[in-house]
Amino acid sequence: MYAHANLVDLPGYGYAKAPDKKVSKWQANTQSFLQSRKEFGTLKKIFLLVDAREGMTQFDRVIMDWLDELDTPYSIVITKSDTTSAG
Repeated sequence: MYAHANLVDLPGYGYAKAPDKKVSKWQANTQSFLQSRKEFGTLKKIFLLVDAREGMTQFDRVIMDWLDELDTPYSIVITKSDTTSAG
């Protein structure tokens, strides 16, 4: 375990309710932030949250491919699985 760690929630990823132009800007800023953290050596792991009601999106796949290219470890965390129907 790290002596010091920060958990950062990045806005605009996924299902933000905002104009497409604003969401695109947020996503570009997110990518820039992650890239800079990787370059500084401070990015150790990503937890990619996936809404069980929506499933894996094309954007999730793009992010995973990009993280693979950066050789950045990540884990997929399924959220809201308690709200899906059983049948």
